[in-house]
Amino acid sequence: MKLFVQCFFLLAFLSCVQKEKEDANDAYFSKKTKENIQLKLNKISTITLENHKNGSIGAPLYNIEFDTFGNMYFFDTIESKFIIYDSKGKFLKTFGRAGRGPLEFELVYAYTLDELNNLYVYDDALRGIKIVNDSLNLTSIYKIKNKEYYITSHDIEVVGKNIYVGILGAGAVATTDNSQELIDSPLIMIAEVDNQNDELKNRYIGTYDPYLKHIESYYYRPIFYIDREKQTILVSHQNSYRFQEFDLRTGSLIKYFGFKSDNYGEGEKKSSKNRNRKENYLNSLSESNNELVFSTDEYIGNFYLNGTEEWFDSKDLSDLHYYFSIYSKENYTYITTLEANHRLIKVQNNKFYFIEDEDPEEFKIGIYELIEI
Repeated sequence: MKLFVQCFFLLAFLSCVQKEKEDANDAYFSKKTKENIQLKLNKISTITLENHKNGSIGAPLYNIEFDTFGNMYFFDTIESKFIIYDSKGKFLKTFGRAGRGPLEFELVYAYTLDELNNLYVYDDALRGIKIVNDSLNLTSIYKIKNKEYYITSHDIEVVGKNIYVGILGAGAVATTDNSQELIDSPLIMIAEVDNQNDELKNRYIGTYDPYLKHIESYYYRPIFYIDREKQTILVSHQNSYRFQEFDLRTGSLIKYFGFKSDNYGEGEKKSSKNRNRKENYLNSLSESNNELVFSTDEYIGNFYLNGTEEWFDSKDLSDLHYYFSIYSKENYTYITTLEANHRLIKVQNNKFYFIEDEDPEEFKIGIYELIEI
């Protein structure tokens, strides 16, 4: 009986601690809306990628990275290769193929370039990060040996010797509900590269947003953007309109904010292993999917898409609905949500890069800027 009473009070205490954590987050949550500003996308130019027998993009990872010369790096998921074009769309070179060798790739989740034009590629099949230099030689492979988490983000950033990736704790992966393991999971892993030992020394920033406990979804993937000037990291989730901003140096929470626009949907049903892919997809149509978060000189925000029944059969990007919500970078106030005609794949140097046509014969990238009306 005595043991039962002790356990009861321990569980009650832990419950109160967690409730205080969630209440603290909610108390910190900023709901300020909205500034009387009207914005629109203004088109700057279109880049048509040169059609080359070795350089046509069959199925992009829906990401684009730039080196310091303005060259564009795409990854083709069909042929497991990187394709490089110059800033005007002229084909330069390609490298890589399917496999597990030095310049072979199997299940690329994310890639990025650092200030020295080293290419960092996270291959989930290897649970490792390959580093390729600007001469396209493999210089390092860093294996993820820690079994306490999984890399789940399609974002990877490099600042100095630190590699940033989004993760999910192994305990949360194993659960079938919005459990405490999810909320307590570390959010961002900072892997410090040790060139002598080819190992990653890990530390962490943040934990998952407690708001996710109220959403029926299996898609909790972190998405993030690092502001090198402010030395902050802006984090959201694939299935949430809310943001957490952390100090890059201390890891402390700076701001917790967000505004749920009318066309942002939240999950109503979870996927089921007993249903086929189409049934699961149709049951998830109520849920919006965040694709990326971004920052410009004046604004921060997220780009998300809403699925349709037509898209599952057509796989045509024009059958999806695209939106992005915009906030003031100065005070985090919500400004507006704009609808886009195309899929956004990158925001860099105040420019928005959209896939206007993914036909391999005439792949087009539209470049836009956000202006006040």
